[in-house]
Amino acid sequence: MFQHKIQNIALLGWVFLGIGLILGQVVEVPIPIIGSLSFLDFVILFLGSWGLVVAVNYKKKLPLFVWFAILFIVVAILSLVGSLQHLDWVIVIKSSQFLVRWVLYAGLVFWVFDTTKYLRVTFIKNGSNVLVASIIALVILGFVQLVFFPDFGLLEKFGWDPHQNRLASTFLDPNLLGVALILGLAIILGRWREKKSYSWIVWGALVLLAILFTYSRSALVGLAVLVLGFGIKEWRILILILLVFLGVYSFSPRLQSRITGALNLDVTARYRIESLQHGFEILKDNPFLGVGYNTIQYSRERYYYQPISNSSTGFDSSLMTVAVTTGWPGLVAYLGIIFSAIWLAFKRFRQSLYKDGLGFAVSFGTVAVLASSFFVNSFLYAPVMAIWWVTVGLMWKDYEDGLV
Repeated sequence: MFQHKIQNIALLGWVFLGIGLILGQVVEVPIPIIGSLSFLDFVILFLGSWGLVVAVNYKKKLPLFVWFAILFIVVAILSLVGSLQHLDWVIVIKSSQFLVRWVLYAGLVFWVFDTTKYLRVTFIKNGSNVLVASIIALVILGFVQLVFFPDFGLLEKFGWDPHQNRLASTFLDPNLLGVALILGLAIILGRWREKKSYSWIVWGALVLLAILFTYSRSALVGLAVLVLGFGIKEWRILILILLVFLGVYSFSPRLQSRITGALNLDVTARYRIESLQHGFEILKDNPFLGVGYNTIQYSRERYYYQPISNSSTGFDSSLMTVAVTTGWPGLVAYLGIIFSAIWLAFKRFRQSLYKDGLGFAVSFGTVAVLASSFFVNSFLYAPVMAIWWVTVGLMWKDYEDGLV
């Protein structure tokens, strides 16, 4: 009886995870002191806590990416303690809430590891189906948004960038949506490797079109990395993807101008370079523990740095944000999480004779997100973190017996 209840709760958890990803940023609840929390944040509060309980009681050998995650948490805590030298303790406590949030999202790895054994529903038995369904729903809502709400000028007073004629869906940010779609495309391409069913190609083509219509240059960088990785063994599909891209490029002056703007360093590109330069200046003064995890919005005035975009709590680069807030030790630990997950996934992918879907999704999908993270704060964006940690958890669960 108890087992049946746990199974039902696990099933609901997967359903609400999918709903949270689909709702994106359009459903937020203001919380005193903390700020606004999305529906996904409330879902992860429960699912991540479940995962942390599993982690505490886990008795088997832990993969290397978990140890690096623990190291990052320790460094982040030390950085917050160190920030008391120039910040009020109330601010430090408020900033630490986002570290708690990061830990809960990381806890999804163990939640996935624990709940997959309870799933019996055909569609949801493979957890990646939930992620794919959420991505497809985001794409459909994105095209609806592009038709009926192409101008985000009305949202500027709420702190969002006034994007125009760009697919942003419920994320309200085409750049971050593009990164999430890349992860979704990595999962879809991985599933095609396993099943060779052309229905996956149809879904992949739809997601590919959506990525192009975000007109996000950071997403295009990640897409190029993902497609090249996929094309190593699947050159026919690579040619198909290139033909789709060239077709859209030929008939889209907007896409042409975006790519030309990156090459010629337009205003947006120059701003991102300046943002990175400011980050290096701050890191130079705080190399060991940074200014404190998630304290940039309070520490930046000391360096006369005022972000122009919707990134007041960080930089338009995940790695720079991590480096500035936790110093070089934090950056090394974070890169350790990423590369150890890539290594484990690629090892699984190679041992399956390059047919394993999750191995492909985590290895090449993560490299693609890493490439885009130099230009957008993707690795610290809640929906992207959720998709990535869940995918890593699914990969780890299937690979448990082969850990070395």
